[in-house]
Amino acid sequence: MRPLAYERCCVRFLVRSRLSGSAGAEALEKTGAIGYAMPPHVTGLLYNSRMKILSCHIEAFGAMRNRSFPDLDAPVVIIEGDNEAGKSTFFHFLQTMLYGIYPVSEEKHPYAPRDDARMKGSLTMEPDNGGQYTVTRRLRSTPTGELVWPDGRSETLENRNAPLMHISKEVYEAMYALSLYDLVGLQDKEKAWQEVQDRLVGGMGVDFIRPIWEVAGQIEEEASALWRSDRRGKPESKQIGARLKALGQERREAKQRDQKLRDLTDEVEQYVQGDRDLRKKRTKRLAEKNRIERLRPIRNHLRQIDDARRKAGDPSELDGIPDDPAAALKEIVENIGEVEVQANQLEAEQANAGRILAAVEAGKGFDVDMGAGNPYEGLLRDRKRAENELQRVQGQLTDKARDILTEPWDDPFADILAGIAPAALRERIEDFEEIRGQADARKQAEEVQKQAEALQRVGERRRFDADTSRKALRNRAVVAGLFMAGAVVAIILGRMELAIGVGVAGLLAGYMAWQAWVQGKRMASSPTSLFAPGPSSDELEAEADRRCGDVRDLINGLPVPESRLKRPDMTLFNDVKSLQDAVQMHRATRQRVEEHMDELKEMALKEKARIGKEHDDCKEAHIPLERRRQELETVLRELGDGDLEQGIAIAAVRKKDHRHAQTLEKNLETYFSGEDMTKAREEIESLEREGAAWDASDEEAIAVNEQLEALNEEINALTEKRTAAKKDIENLLEQPTLATLESEREQLDSGLEAVKERHDRLRLLQHIVREADRRFREAHQPDVLRRASGYVRTITGGRYERFDYDEDERLRIYPAGEPQRPSTVRPWLVEAPLSRGTLDQMYLAIRFALVDHLDEGKESLPVFLDEVFVNWDRDRRARCYDIFSEAAARRQVFVFTCHPWLAEEMEQALSAKRILL
Repeated sequence: MRPLAYERCCVRFLVRSRLSGSAGAEALEKTGAIGYAMPPHVTGLLYNSRMKILSCHIEAFGAMRNRSFPDLDAPVVIIEGDNEAGKSTFFHFLQTMLYGIYPVSEEKHPYAPRDDARMKGSLTMEPDNGGQYTVTRRLRSTPTGELVWPDGRSETLENRNAPLMHISKEVYEAMYALSLYDLVGLQDKEKAWQEVQDRLVGGMGVDFIRPIWEVAGQIEEEASALWRSDRRGKPESKQIGARLKALGQERREAKQRDQKLRDLTDEVEQYVQGDRDLRKKRTKRLAEKNRIERLRPIRNHLRQIDDARRKAGDPSELDGIPDDPAAALKEIVENIGEVEVQANQLEAEQANAGRILAAVEAGKGFDVDMGAGNPYEGLLRDRKRAENELQRVQGQLTDKARDILTEPWDDPFADILAGIAPAALRERIEDFEEIRGQADARKQAEEVQKQAEALQRVGERRRFDADTSRKALRNRAVVAGLFMAGAVVAIILGRMELAIGVGVAGLLAGYMAWQAWVQGKRMASSPTSLFAPGPSSDELEAEADRRCGDVRDLINGLPVPESRLKRPDMTLFNDVKSLQDAVQMHRATRQRVEEHMDELKEMALKEKARIGKEHDDCKEAHIPLERRRQELETVLRELGDGDLEQGIAIAAVRKKDHRHAQTLEKNLETYFSGEDMTKAREEIESLEREGAAWDASDEEAIAVNEQLEALNEEINALTEKRTAAKKDIENLLEQPTLATLESEREQLDSGLEAVKERHDRLRLLQHIVREADRRFREAHQPDVLRRASGYVRTITGGRYERFDYDEDERLRIYPAGEPQRPSTVRPWLVEAPLSRGTLDQMYLAIRFALVDHLDEGKESLPVFLDEVFVNWDRDRRARCYDIFSEAAARRQVFVFTCHPWLAEEMEQALSAKRILL
């Protein structure tokens, strides 16, 4: 629901516009609701004239592409096309050009192209007083538009209405662009005539003005929500009265709560005092329980600690003696033995390292017997594997050299191979092969040339015979042609056997003529020269020998067979490259063998150094162990008066007592971790000085505990009662007090007066609104109804006379009555059971009347009608054509149909322009 202040603003606007007539139209124009903003010098020229659409071009709209319609300048234009020919597309295209592209998104627009094309089109229009306006619109990411004025200047139109359109898009679609669906939709709505009037008066493109009946109804709802004379509903005044009635009972309850609050406060004070007394008694009983249950176990534990320390004696005499002297002495002896064994093992490892170094320096290292699990095992295995690989590679190198060289392999050959660059050898061999090939080709060409010259001399002697052959060729061709002509004649006469025989003879004669022609061509052709001038074969041979020498120079020193050097080719390059790769592999393998020897030597040196250090560490570890053994035996002998075994036994007993004392001290700290031992000792000593009895019986301890439990139960009971009383006090404090209720009553009294005042003002406002609406209807409705009555009278041939509306705002139609008894005519409501065709005719008459009324004093806009004659009979269509003829004098009419007979009928009746899609 909108705020009341907003509704009052709308009502004041409506009242002023409806009561003042033309002033209301001026107000609409000031709000910017009427069409496209045009310069003042243009606006004055457009009133009382007719706007016409001259032409349009559709570049891409829906399924239409590159369609131009240049001849739309006619009073009545009929657009004819089959189903899905594009009538609806053209219908909506014209509206889009006039009012902009809606929706503005390609994904949501129903006529956005489905391919890669962009929606685009243009339309040209002009008023009666001349001057053409061209509108171009395009949809990309956002709609864009351009307007060209009659004087040739252009401006950005964006997505605004085209000029001359003084009606908003919504009103134009509802009144000027009509389809059969629009007529049916208007019939099915409740209060259709009321909506038409509200669209005319409250709409007109002004979207912030609401229909008068809706505003009046909402004012009545607000007034009824404040106060009603009957008992229905729950208006605000009724709710306030009910609340005032309930406040009386709540005030009496508030007085009772105040008295109960004072009583509960006194009761809480009594509970607090009783709790204080009980806690004092509990403190005395806790002191007794503390002595019995807390201090007595501590006192007993302290006595046990003192007895254990007395038995252990002076702990300083046992310094340096372990808890188990015999086991400690045995462990020391075992450690000494382990150190000696480790020293012997290190000496053996050091000897192995020496043998490895000697073998490496002597160039061996493969046959040293070290045994499994030695640190050199992996290196020795890799060294052996590398040596085997070296022998294998050496054998491959020797075999490869035996296949390529004339001498056995020698190490100096490796240096010669290293000096041969593979790229240079390849280049020199390729140069030699190129010159060698040219020389061979030149020599062969010279031989062929000699043979050709001999043949040419023979051909000159046969030239005479060739002339004779040409004459025979012509004769044979003539004979072949005659045979083929005979075959054609035989086919025409129907003699197929004769035609086949003659045709075969003609083909044989033609084949013989062709062979004679080929022979003549061969005899006529005699080459004179088979190659271009250039170096002779001797010169090329000399160049080949020079380049062969370049190859010899590059591999000089390498014993290659002489036969391969006379005519070197790429196999020589491949063999040399293969030998270089084998030499490289041999060197790499030998390098790995040498690296393994270096690793063995380095590892042997490191092992020898490590073993020496560990051997020295063993010697150093042996000294303190031996010293510890001697010191421990000396101390134990002193405790046993010279007897080692007796000293061990005495030390073990005293050590055990000492450990027992320490255990008791740890248990004391564990069991009484929350106690301050210094303070507990002072309490015990104070009670002993007072002569306190530490040997209380179990019955006394149980009695003290029972007394404490009883006191705790009494304290807990008092605490629960005090808590419950405080909770009751909190609940009472949360309830409204007497002062609060008195304040609320005063506010309700003033609120009730305000509700009554608002109700009266709303009722007055409702009366003013309805009175303004009534006056406007009296001023404007007769004109619309008069025009609509004239149209329906013409269409129906006088069967129906006029329109009006009843007290419930329902549209009625009066049938023609008897002239003698006009008072007996009863109107029909414009709804069923009237036929669908009759209803369509009545609403079309109303729409034409509304359009005339809306265009009065302004530009007459074109009207689009899409299949509106589907339910009409021939006679009423013919009478409607008279209305179209009259309307065409004031405005341009576009009719869309898929029926050729209807288009032809209208074309003849209205002299209309007919366009086929």
